[in-house]
Amino acid sequence: PFVVVGNKMDLEEQREVDSQVIREWHEKHPRIIHCQTSAKDKTGVNEVFERTARASLENRPEDM
Repeated sequence: PFVVVGNKMDLEEQREVDSQVIREWHEKHPRIIHCQTSAKDKTGVNEVFERTARASLENRPEDM
């Protein structure tokens, strides 16, 4: 799976990419996993790994 992760979610006031731009991009690319995280306070970190693992399992070849 292809995954896009935005980090430093805890620094909203320093955001370089507007939230609306992110939403619009995600609407155009719904099959790409997108998560926002904060390594500092651990927000969203587990979600990234869980969604990536789930997508990997869903897309694995039948003969595995």
